[in-house]
Amino acid sequence: MNAVLWVLGVVIGSLVSIIVLVLLIGFLLPSKYKVSASVPIEKDGQVTAKTVWERLDDVENYPMCGGMCRGVTIVKKVKGKPVEWDEDIVECLIKNKVTEYDEATRSCSREMFDPNVNMWTAWNIKITDDQVKVDASYDVPSWKPLSSFVKLTLRIFAKKGITGYVGSLMLSSSKPAESKKAD
Repeated sequence: MNAVLWVLGVVIGSLVSIIVLVLLIGFLLPSKYKVSASVPIEKDGQVTAKTVWERLDDVENYPMCGGMCRGVTIVKKVKGKPVEWDEDIVECLIKNKVTEYDEATRSCSREMFDPNVNMWTAWNIKITDDQVKVDASYDVPSWKPLSSFVKLTLRIFAKKGITGYVGSLMLSSSKPAESKKAD
């Protein structure tokens, strides 16, 4: 019986130590983080820079949250294009907003806000004939335990998230997200 309690104590103590370590590392990281990623546009002719640009406006089929998104609600459109929308992920609505949009240069800026973590994100997207470049800034305050975890995971996965989203814009087909349009 003592051996079982000892093993149980070691397992629980190890788990608590790992959680405390992750929270401590995340707490010590700066709240602001920047990352850039470039994704080449394949020259196979199926998906062009123009196609990728058009898909940026199709937030219902190509949501910023990708596969985590359970649905999109368009909040505001300007000239038929969504400029504000909500993406429904588990227990949270991610607020999205287009802050700059230049069709002539195929560049735009978007902001996202996660109210659960109080995380703000800005993406500057520039599409050329041969690549999509994204410069992203993240700001996550340090005062919530969940924020510490998010700051740590951003350092590990932010670039992968950017390339995953841009990669989804380049697929020859997509599975449309469930969407709800605002009146």
